[in-house]
Amino acid sequence: MSFKLEYCAIPTVWCGKSNTPPSTKPRDMIRYTDTGTRYECMQQGYGAGMYGEKKKGLPKTSLRQIKYVGEVYEANFKRNGISTTTQLVNKLRGKSKSVIQNTIRKAVTKKGGAIDKKAYNHCLVYLYFHGVYGRILPSCYRL
Repeated sequence: MSFKLEYCAIPTVWCGKSNTPPSTKPRDMIRYTDTGTRYECMQQGYGAGMYGEKKKGLPKTSLRQIKYVGEVYEANFKRNGISTTTQLVNKLRGKSKSVIQNTIRKAVTKKGGAIDKKAYNHCLVYLYFHGVYGRILPSCYRL
C-alpha cells in the first residue's frame, strides 16, 4: 500500500463554539470524530499547553519538535545514528520503504514491543513535508 497523507490524520474531538466541526485539509493532520465534552476539551487544551511549553526550549532541529516524539523516542533515534530532524531527513531521503519503515519503527516502539502509531505517523508526515515524498514512504497506520 502506498503513502496517503489523509491516512495519517489523528482522530480527535472538536472543541469549538459551534457544534459542527470545520472542514479540514490533510495538512491539518486531524480528523474530527465528534464534538467533545467539556472534560475532553479541557484535557485537550491542557495537553496542548503543556506540549507548547515543552517545545519552547528545544532547538529547532530537535527530534522532539515532531509531535508525539519525546525523550525516549529521541534516544532511540540517537542509538540508530539520528540525532536531529535534519539527519532524519538526510538519512532517509532516497531510501526504500522498508528501510524508512524499519528505522522509524525501531525508534517509536514502546517497552512492551508495540508501535506508537501516532508517533510513527507523525514521523512520516514530517518526512513528507520535508522533501521525502509519498512514492517512497510507507503507509501510515489508520487510527
